[in-house]
Amino acid sequence: MNRAEVPGRGLLIVTCIIMLVSALPLSLWTFNIVHVAVPFDVPGDDWAAIGCIVGAATYLWSILPAVLGLLYSNKAYRYKRCRVLGWLTAALLLACVVMQRGFFLITTLPLAVLTALYLIAAYAPKRRKDRES
Repeated sequence: MNRAEVPGRGLLIVTCIIMLVSALPLSLWTFNIVHVAVPFDVPGDDWAAIGCIVGAATYLWSILPAVLGLLYSNKAYRYKRCRVLGWLTAALLLACVVMQRGFFLITTLPLAVLTALYLIAAYAPKRRKDRES
């Protein structure tokens, strides 16, 4: 396949660039939300604050799939590695949903949207190959 023929390549590149640019500022912002989340925790149940810390770590983790997506954007046969890291990011986000509850909407929702777009772009060559056969 030529570079122009790889489906989803443009979406993957744009998503990866946005993930890279936004990872550090949003990670710091999510980490600063911990001070806001602590008073709303029920005594003995400090899951929201821990969830914000996990959310900040998930933003830092998202740098790895973004760099890998940029490196492999023109190699459709290596998109499986991108999909694996995308699903690991989605699993971390699911843990954030469980721990953060309402704080998920204001802290890690942008990463959830970017991860969904990343997975859609990483599955594009696979869907095209399935349609052609």
